[in-house]
Amino acid sequence: MKKYLIEIAKVTFKGGLRDKVLITLIVISILCFLLIVPSISSLSMRQVREVSVSLSLSIISFVSLVLTIFIAVNLVYKDMEKRYSQFIISTAVTRDTYIIGKFLGLFLIIGFSILVLSMFSISGIFIASRLYESQLPMLWGNYAISILFEFISLMIVASVAILFSSFSTNVFLPLFATIGSYIIGNSTQMVMDYIKSPYGRELPSLSIYISKFAYYIFPNLSAFDLKVNSIYSIPLSINHLSISFLYGLLYIIIILSLSVIIFHHRELI
Repeated sequence: MKKYLIEIAKVTFKGGLRDKVLITLIVISILCFLLIVPSISSLSMRQVREVSVSLSLSIISFVSLVLTIFIAVNLVYKDMEKRYSQFIISTAVTRDTYIIGKFLGLFLIIGFSILVLSMFSISGIFIASRLYESQLPMLWGNYAISILFEFISLMIVASVAILFSSFSTNVFLPLFATIGSYIIGNSTQMVMDYIKSPYGRELPSLSIYISKFAYYIFPNLSAFDLKVNSIYSIPLSINHLSISFLYGLLYIIIILSLSVIIFHHRELI
């Protein structure tokens, strides 16, 4: 099993690196880091470094999200369409090995992409920082951890995409369901905070129940957003980091387990 798992992950990783969308987005992002980030940051006068960090993290987040959704949604669908998955599973490869191997391949693709983007983003921040010295210290540890937790949130999104792909017969359901899950996942904490406030008591009971249901079912992606800590050099809470990391890991395991169970019962034609 381990041999096939590694092989599927390697094939998925190599195939992903040849994707024209991935290459195009990374090249455009690199140009943004080296040219646009310093240029726009210079317009902010006394917060050049802070703006450059904010822009860099936003670019990494947006580009990585697009790559994650695009690649994850097509991972299983393309294999099903071209009957690769039927051929692979007809050999000694089990269905759970196939799903987990695909996820590990995606893990490597997105991890590699974020690593490349992060390296060039540091160059852009360094160039911008030379224009005007910030009064706040640059905590590179915060920056690295912020990117790491962004990566974890993307892996949650990827697992959700694979879950919908495991039973869908077209590409549109996984695509829109994953985008919807991402939007809801970034909103549930804010909605929950509003419900707990005095103003939330005035909401209809049905709205409160639906909001609570969404809060516990969909991933709380806002827990992995550490951009403010990185931009303004705010100390990170070890307790928050630990809980968020364990939550993300557990959520991924549960979603992948569901994907394997569903894919086991799917008829491959």
